[in-house]
Amino acid sequence: MGYAYPVVLNGVIYTYQDYILYGTTVNAINVVNGDIIWQKRDWETIFTPPTDINNVIYVPNDRGITAWNAKDGTKIWHQYKPSYAPPAVVNGVVYTVTTGVVFALKAKDGIELWNYTTNSYSSMSSSPAVANGVVYTSSDRNQKVCALDAKNGSLLWTFKTAGIVNTTPVVANGIIYIGSDDHNLYALNAKTGKEIWHYQTGGKVGSPTVEYGVVYVGSNDQNIYAINANTGKKIWTYNTNNNVINKPAIANGVVYITTNYGDPTFYALSAATGEKLWTHPGAYGPPIITDNKIYITSGSNVYAFSTITPQ
Repeated sequence: MGYAYPVVLNGVIYTYQDYILYGTTVNAINVVNGDIIWQKRDWETIFTPPTDINNVIYVPNDRGITAWNAKDGTKIWHQYKPSYAPPAVVNGVVYTVTTGVVFALKAKDGIELWNYTTNSYSSMSSSPAVANGVVYTSSDRNQKVCALDAKNGSLLWTFKTAGIVNTTPVVANGIIYIGSDDHNLYALNAKTGKEIWHYQTGGKVGSPTVEYGVVYVGSNDQNIYAINANTGKKIWTYNTNNNVINKPAIANGVVYITTNYGDPTFYALSAATGEKLWTHPGAYGPPIITDNKIYITSGSNVYAFSTITPQ
């Protein structure tokens, strides 16, 4: 059994525990002491973490997507379309990805507004990104990044890479950043999809994070990279001796990231130099930062750490 990486809302951690043959338990946990506030059993298998907004938790699973009341765990609605990636919730609309289809659903009741068929398997591990009325998503087997009109799902543009794309895009300052199995991190113009630059690593590139004008990203070449967001020039790298695909988190000038195969380790690195500040063994879920605390789920455990305040 295991946990997905959590979301944190108003002093509560929301995550799930998968019992495989016995269904899944959705958990609400007090962030102060780790006590269970409520638990709800669901028979759907959950692949990826939930999304929270306006005291509603949207949980993707193999039979669709479920909206739960964050306060007491009451099920609000369930949409019977398999959902394999964490949804994005913007302006009262839930944008979610399933096998070959992108859906827009009303957040209030789950009613479908539109769908777009990608003619490929859509990623099981990536979320759509929504910015300025556009939905950005990856379509892995046909190696494309797609931009859709958020109102009606019409295709605006596509960009084709040389490898499978199954990471979550990030939009910052009019640029989309996305990793690919072709070992490249791409920077694309958000309006046109035209490539601005790409940076090649030695392995599959994970989902990036952009802060301070720098793109932070991990690769299966066992390195963590800091790359200038405008020019694509490398600032620093740090070698972990392990694959690094999880999305990094940034707070107070520190990069937090976990390795996720073999010997999982949680790293805290200087965002400016890549210098190692500390590590913690055994934690492999992507870190989530809220109110100067870091939360990671790993196996059957939930970890809470304090963030570093640099000198």
